[in-house]
Amino acid sequence: MLLGLTVGLSLAVGLSVSAQAEDKLVLRLGFETSLDSAQGVGGIEMAKVADKLSKGQIEIQLFPDSKLGTGPQMIEMAKKGELDLFQGGAGMFSSMEPRLNVFDIPYLFRSVKQAYKVLDGKFGREMLATLEPHGLKGLSFWKTASVRSPTTCVRSTRRKICWA
Repeated sequence: MLLGLTVGLSLAVGLSVSAQAEDKLVLRLGFETSLDSAQGVGGIEMAKVADKLSKGQIEIQLFPDSKLGTGPQMIEMAKKGELDLFQGGAGMFSSMEPRLNVFDIPYLFRSVKQAYKVLDGKFGREMLATLEPHGLKGLSFWKTASVRSPTTCVRSTRRKICWA
């Protein structure tokens, strides 16, 4: 069974920091979706983990629902150092780096395991590095299951289906 994935990127620009209080590092994370979305839930968890692992020395403030602007506007903010972190789909970055369009191909990976192996490996690191000439530092891929592959809870699908 083939599985499609939606891939997004988490970005940061250098080490530009919105605020630094004595020994505490405060980072601002912007994204277009709600706190109830996969990105929002992931952002909440990332903030908790950063706080816990840093013993309170790193705070990640979340700005969901396009509160800081559209995706392209937040990318520009990140380039200028006005925003520390941004989460968005690979398509938002493809105007800077057309090779990122590869992640919008349906059935790109045969399994979730293969997707993790590719995205967490050399190819993934090379793709993230393509953003550096544009003043951005790709940190990771955001992987979520997609409905690009026909599925059913009753039985597996064994034939190709044309949805056109």
